Amino acid sequence: MSQPAAAALAPLPFELVYDDGEPLETEWHTYELPLLRDLIEESMIERGRTAFYAGMNMFVYYSIEQAREVAVEVNDNLKQKAFRGPDVFWVGGVVDRTRERKAWIAWEEGGRLPDVIFEMLSPSTAKKDRTEKRDLYSRVFGTAEYFLYEPETGKLEGFRLAGRF
Repeated sequence: MSQPAAAALAPLPFELVYDDGEPLETEWHTYELPLLRDLIEESMIERGRTAFYAGMNMFVYYSIEQAREVAVEVNDNLKQKAFRGPDVFWVGGVVDRTRERKAWIAWEEGGRLPDVIFEMLSPSTAKKDRTEKRDLYSRVFGTAEYFLYEPETGKLEGFRLAGRF
């Protein structure tokens, strides 16, 4: 994931994708994701914390290679294999949290990736959320805490990356 600083500032040889046309899974998701993001923001502000960013349903670009894979898949109308982003996420240490972002682009954010991630499971995403995404979040992102919520059963699962606390 590391790259020379000059490469991080150079224009990409392709356009970043900000929307792949995939709608949120269910009507429940359209209500709950903004609610969770807003609750995270309010909770942080009530505790006097302002250096953070809470996002939802947006692409998270962790490397130029991954961004290129997403662009190729979308532009060539290929099956989605490249990671897009979590349902809701929180990143600490972000000074300008109010700046408009179309996507979370790690190399434009000092290399920061989400510290906490929430995935709202659905029948079509549960397997990937429990395996591929969990592995990516721990191995590549170094995400400290990962939560899975299953709306049909009300079950909440949480994972903490070992050695972080």
